[in-house]
Amino acid sequence: RCSILAAVISIFTAFILIAYPVFAGQFAPLFHSAESAMEGGLWDVAAMRLEEAATAADFPAGKMQAVQLMLGECLVRGNRPDDAIEILERSIVRDHPETQFWIGLALAGKGRFADAVETLLQVASDPVNPLQAEAAYTAANLQVSLERHADALAALALLTDSTIPSDSAGSRLRSVAILLDLGRHADARDIFPQSEAVPSGLLRYANLIEGYLLLSEAKPSEAQALFSSLLADPQRQSVSRFNLAAIGMADAIANQGDKA
Repeated sequence: RCSILAAVISIFTAFILIAYPVFAGQFAPLFHSAESAMEGGLWDVAAMRLEEAATAADFPAGKMQAVQLMLGECLVRGNRPDDAIEILERSIVRDHPETQFWIGLALAGKGRFADAVETLLQVASDPVNPLQAEAAYTAANLQVSLERHADALAALALLTDSTIPSDSAGSRLRSVAILLDLGRHADARDIFPQSEAVPSGLLRYANLIEGYLLLSEAKPSEAQALFSSLLADPQRQSVSRFNLAAIGMADAIANQGDKA
């Protein structure tokens, strides 16, 4: 029922935005319409409005870089990677710190995963880039899909010493998950973050990962306690993570039964 309501709202929003009055091609209403479309995930509508805004007669000086960068993002998210790259390689946005991130995603959208990783790592290696963490996680995920697990761990290691607690702890937790998939349980335990280093927003994810780590260490009763706490609070986690907690709970109970 919720998904149907969300779809109806999305369609209604799209209709309103498409029918949005352009006021004789004035920049402000076109730009605000694009922002609203982006907030609603209506990437094609947003791209159309940004293209119109870029040709508005009253286009404000100094705004072109922001508009072109937003347009590049919309084209990437709207699954138009070729158009996105054409925009993002223009001289006005080429040197913006966020540009390489979106080019990396566009390359991934074209199936050029190795090139995408190389581009994203340029961003992930820059600690002052505002999209460093997103680039590192995306590069790591692509490396995992290519079965280059060591390279994925290296990408995540770029965030280990981050001054942003969520990035530092989050990268360690993702690395632990990869190591568990590889059966490297001792290495996973070695890099598992201390509880005081885990921000409150990552505590449930940390409990989930540690639950599986405890299972790998043949400590099913301790793992069960963590999975139980997660299952008792379904509203504060994603469906996928809740399901993983349920699977972990079943494994923990089964493992204790085996011992009995």
